[in-house]
Amino acid sequence: MVKKILPKTVTETESYFKGLSSSNGIAYGKLVWHPSLEDNIALRTENPLEGEELMQAIQIAKRQLDKLSSRVDGESSAFLQFQIAILNDQDLWDSLECEIQRIKSAEDAWKNHLNQIIEQYRNLDDKYFRERYEDFLDIRNRVLGILRGQTANRNYEGHTIFIGEELMLSQFLEMDLEKVKGIALLNGNESSHVAILAQAKKIPIIIKLQARPEDFEANSFGILDTSKSVLIMNPSNECISNYQSHGYKFIDQQTSEKHTKKKRIDWVVEELAKKIMRGEYEEGQKLPREMELAESFGVGRNIIREGIKFLSAKGLLDTGPRKGTSVKSRSDWSILDHEVIKWGIESVHKDPGFINHLFEFRMLLDPIVSQQAALKIKEKQKTVLLEKLEIFEKALGNSKSRNLAEIDFHQQIYNSTNNRFLSGLNHLVKAMIEESHNTHSFESSINIRIRRKIVEAIVNEEASDAFEATQELIKLIKNERIRVKKVHSKYL
Repeated sequence: MVKKILPKTVTETESYFKGLSSSNGIAYGKLVWHPSLEDNIALRTENPLEGEELMQAIQIAKRQLDKLSSRVDGESSAFLQFQIAILNDQDLWDSLECEIQRIKSAEDAWKNHLNQIIEQYRNLDDKYFRERYEDFLDIRNRVLGILRGQTANRNYEGHTIFIGEELMLSQFLEMDLEKVKGIALLNGNESSHVAILAQAKKIPIIIKLQARPEDFEANSFGILDTSKSVLIMNPSNECISNYQSHGYKFIDQQTSEKHTKKKRIDWVVEELAKKIMRGEYEEGQKLPREMELAESFGVGRNIIREGIKFLSAKGLLDTGPRKGTSVKSRSDWSILDHEVIKWGIESVHKDPGFINHLFEFRMLLDPIVSQQAALKIKEKQKTVLLEKLEIFEKALGNSKSRNLAEIDFHQQIYNSTNNRFLSGLNHLVKAMIEESHNTHSFESSINIRIRRKIVEAIVNEEASDAFEATQELIKLIKNERIRVKKVHSKYL
């Protein structure tokens, strides 16, 4: 019998709240409401704050973000580095000093100045940069929270579902994701940093929840089901049984312990791999002894041993009796392995060369794959490819659906080569496209037109046209990457 973990009383009423799904999965746990900064406005001091206190608050915020950036994964750290760069910007400090002199209140000066920047970003034409307003909103709230002496609730007991108006990136990264199993937001954005990271970390999230803060005043438990875009508060025994009958099982203690051990091994493997790829452990360098590694990671030696064994199989480490463990030459790494590519991408903020090499590889490979697809495609595959293109074009209005459809479309081109080795690079296609979307969220009418040219050439078995059209698409993507980097250069 499955262990029931959702306590109920006879007075509780099952309630359903609809929203929009932004990350797949099902979560259960205690529903915990988190008030926004505006809800706690009474915490503000009555007297205007001096500029010195504001600068101290900004320095505290920078230290907090630096510390947070050092312990999160590469993709998350890259987002935080943008915020840290903003706080280090001398233009920001100079503007604040002028604003303080003008209105005499440091807190109001901080709010006014950041609100102006937020509004400017919200009105930008470029969707990618328009959505970066959240970074400024995040640091605005963090500094205000420090000034007002606010402390966030992060001491969760057991499985929890976060409920709130909004959730900022730094708040999300400070959570104990061993306990926070799902997120439901009354507002939110499907292309926000939080939505992107929640999807990557497989944390169910629903935005635009049709609910009110007062709905969550009483202690209650719930089920967050993104497949139905619904939050079920106080689910009935019948409701729970229905989920169980469809194969969903709430984790018992024994399963949880096994899951935790596996997650520790995965974490050690990822952290060691990233240290190697960032050059913290150089080629030929010996790793510290197992006992030292176990102490530095806070895990047992058996977990370190399993991690080293795993990385040795990927070609990153060389180990043996009486010679210890050392980093192998990069030429020995299983560089096309999907996990090795993932670790390299997540370390990109420390090793931009990896992602540049990956993109260069795509520039060389994609045109050849399209050419080969035009030569080898079968009749049934032509129909499938046309369908994939149609699905992709219909998904352009939804960033999440578009990303998945774009991956599916390009993987179908690789499959159409009917070559085992090229088809086996599907995971590489996925990694390259996902990285491209992390760099920018962009799709022009020109790009769509070129993709149609590629499909037309492949379907008509015109190999040279397929090659040239794919080269044209890759060049456009390259130019967009360069443009994004130039705009980023002020802060990153």
